[in-house]
Amino acid sequence: MTDTHERAHDQHERVAIKPDSDPGTCAANARTWVKANVPEEWRRAAEAGGHRAVRSVRTRAAYATWYPVFGNSGLVMPTWATEHGGLGVSREAARAIAEALAP
Repeated sequence: MTDTHERAHDQHERVAIKPDSDPGTCAANARTWVKANVPEEWRRAAEAGGHRAVRSVRTRAAYATWYPVFGNSGLVMPTWATEHGGLGVSREAARAIAEALAP
């Protein structure tokens, strides 16, 4: 595991997006969260070859260990209410987040 991965797993960092954040802010903050919480090797693979490339460098065990970090971020279901693990953002903001997360 990388230091970034270990730090992210320990902190379970929530993304800095509020329900009334505009789509541009949501996308920027999602990208910032990815840079801080997604292992660098995974990010490099995504940039080079998308989903398949990520899967080639990410073990199932590493993903299973990391996924709770992603889940706690609020980014998995950003339109869900915050009390249910989401960010409470609009559909437009959620689309901007999805685009920012896409490899």
